Amino acid sequence: MSIKKLILEPTVLNIWKDRPLSQCIKKASTSAVLVVNDIYQTEAVKDTGGILINDKGPDLLLNIQNLSTKNLQLLVDSYFEVPLPNPCVFTKKTILFFLQLLVLNAKKKKTSIYEELKNWYQLSDTEISKYIDALNIDINSEIKTIFSKNPQYVEAMASFLWKCHGFESHNEINLSQDKNILVIPVSLLTKYYYLVVLHYFYKQNWNIFFDTDVSFSLVQEFVVQGSSADIYACRYSNDPLIATLASQADEMWSTAQGDPTTFFNWVGKKAPEALKSYSLTNMKRLLSELNYSSFLSKYFILSDKTIMLARLQENSDWEAKPFDLDFLISQTIDKGNKDIENLSKKIENLSAKVDQLSDICNKANLTDSEGLNKQFDEMLKKQGNNDNFIDFM
Repeated sequence: MSIKKLILEPTVLNIWKDRPLSQCIKKASTSAVLVVNDIYQTEAVKDTGGILINDKGPDLLLNIQNLSTKNLQLLVDSYFEVPLPNPCVFTKKTILFFLQLLVLNAKKKKTSIYEELKNWYQLSDTEISKYIDALNIDINSEIKTIFSKNPQYVEAMASFLWKCHGFESHNEINLSQDKNILVIPVSLLTKYYYLVVLHYFYKQNWNIFFDTDVSFSLVQEFVVQGSSADIYACRYSNDPLIATLASQADEMWSTAQGDPTTFFNWVGKKAPEALKSYSLTNMKRLLSELNYSSFLSKYFILSDKTIMLARLQENSDWEAKPFDLDFLISQTIDKGNKDIENLSKKIENLSAKVDQLSDICNKANLTDSEGLNKQFDEMLKKQGNNDNFIDFM
């Protein structure tokens, strides 16, 4: 299984609606679970029209309207496949049978599965045996007898399920038949229920969107498990573990405000021809020497084997244009150097001309001096004695 899209974010995140993850989830055509940094949960729910899942519910797993035999089996699988703080020690068959018992009895009593589970959770082990014996539902009599004779085992199962499904206050919601967005704050993933929800809907092929604060180990866990669903993962660009996820990414958006090394390596794997004759040194030079504001809220992407620079427009859509590293360098940070080079050449040419003119002047002066010397010699000869000098003393 691969990551559909890996988004490398700057260490200081933008507001929710200006982040690529926001655009990805809004454009998704299927249902999805968004595990978002706590600080963005309110904005994310408002922006996506999603359902916020918190300590007050709603309960999406024990809702009779949403349960089928297949979904009940998926739910049981989730208890065993998701990395819970304390792994499930029961067998899938016993958990499945117990859940079926809860569903049947809840239907008979015309109550919710949640209330039925709560009732079991509050029973003592001695009360459990009496409760089972008094059940008047169509279940396997042998299993019913086993449960009745092992009330402590049943009590432990009820306690485990209550950890996964118990809420401060309970309410249920019926999911739409079309597209649903569930929003879970990252901090709640320390609790059983939210991990089970995440896995349960992932196995139903809902797309999963992980924000930057989700642990690397959890993201990797879902990538390894595999599903027909797509995984979108955000990481900070300075995360030392991003290379592992990048090697599994089909697409990548990399902030222009961070180190481009991982993106260049990824492009080298996906479409080496897109790198042309670029060097990583020049890439880093451009990002470090050009005005930092030039790269705010911009991301490098790969499209049709071409490196592009994407930016958010005023209408909240992303626009991508081809990125030509050599051209940008020549027109920006190296442009001043070229001006200096041109000026130096002009100075050299001017200096050469000055030297040439100086030579001409020197030759002219030398010629005049020889003429004066001859005139002076002739004047002395006319005096008749070249040795007679005027004595000024």
